[in-house]
Amino acid sequence: MTYARRTMRPGLSSGPILILLLLSATITLPGCQPSVTVVEQPGVERPLPATVTPAAHSVGIVGVDFDPDLNAAQILSNGAVTLMVAVENQGQNTETELALQAELRAGDGQTAGKLFDETIVLKDLRPGEVRVVRFTPVSDLPLLRAYNLLVDLRADSSDANPADNMRQFEIRVEVGE
Repeated sequence: MTYARRTMRPGLSSGPILILLLLSATITLPGCQPSVTVVEQPGVERPLPATVTPAAHSVGIVGVDFDPDLNAAQILSNGAVTLMVAVENQGQNTETELALQAELRAGDGQTAGKLFDETIVLKDLRPGEVRVVRFTPVSDLPLLRAYNLLVDLRADSSDANPADNMRQFEIRVEVGE
């Protein structure tokens, strides 16, 4: 079980987060400079709570990252990449049986089906706790120009802010021509 503090990484705070990572590859192919871009897709607004009193039930996804950092060399070599998701209990009660699902699909519009789909159940998450969940490392993905990543936290129906329970990203791979 991995625990993290609120200050574990810049940009992993609660509230609206727009992640834009421009990562350059560590290899050079003739005539091109491969790169990877990860962009959070627009979705439901994540409004800040109107009150400072914590809700009884409130959990959310506060950060998404990859280990090692995503780059074109890693993808081109079919190297393993681990998705990490930070989940926070912002409510006053311990939450149990939270299902955190990650789903990776082809973003090219031609390749059908899921490339990765895993659900991890968090048995309990105490009030104020931030936990980083590591998914199974992924490798041997088909080389595509784009992928869509959906991360979804299924919580109790009484969650005060369900808008922060889902994050969606487009991952673009540019290898040059």
